Amino acid sequence: MITQNISLTAPKRIMLGRREENEATRVVFDISYFIETFGEGTATLLAKRSKDANAYPVAVTQENETVTWLVSNADTAYQGQGQAELMWFVGDVLAKSVVFPTWTDPDIGEEGEVPEPYESWVTQLLEDIDDKNAAAQQIMDGKVSEAQGYANEAKGYKNQAKNSADAAAASATQAAQILDTTVYVGTDGKFYIRGE
Repeated sequence: MITQNISLTAPKRIMLGRREENEATRVVFDISYFIETFGEGTATLLAKRSKDANAYPVAVTQENETVTWLVSNADTAYQGQGQAELMWFVGDVLAKSVVFPTWTDPDIGEEGEVPEPYESWVTQLLEDIDDKNAAAQQIMDGKVSEAQGYANEAKGYKNQAKNSADAAAASATQAAQILDTTVYVGTDGKFYIRGE
C-alpha cells in the first residue's frame, strides 16, 4: 500500500492511484495545525471526482493528530483531476477547511477482443538480421571478386613488364653482337663499319 503524508500548511496534489484501484493508497493528513489553531474538533472529508458535479462525503479515521483516508475504487472511478476538501468542525461550526487537488491516473481502457495472431516482433527482427547478413555477404562477395580482378590485372601487367624487359635484354644482346661484327675502332680512334 502507498501512503501519502499530507500537511495542511503546505497543500499539494494528492495522487489517488490508477483508475478503479481499491485500497492501494492511504492518505494521512497531519491535523496538528487545526488542533493548535482552532482547538479540539472533528474532521470531515469531501471528495469530487473529475466527472462529478457535486462532492460526496468520504469515510475517514481520525486518531490523535491524523486523519486517514483509505482510497476506494469509488474514489478512483474516473481518471483525471478532482478535488478533496478537509473540513474542521468545532462543535457544529466549520472552523477551517483546506482544498487539495487530486489526481487519478488512467488505465489502458476496457477489456476488448484478443487480436488475431500475428508474427512476433522477435521473428521479424531475426528475419531483418538475416536479410542484412545476406546483403553484407553479397557486398563481400562482390568486393572479393573485384579484388581478384585487380590481382589478375596486376599479374597481367607484371607478365607484360617481364616480357618487355626480356625483349629489351634480347635487343640489347643482339645490338651488341651486331656492333661487334660490323663496327670496329680504327687506329686513329674513329669508328668504322666493316666492309667500307
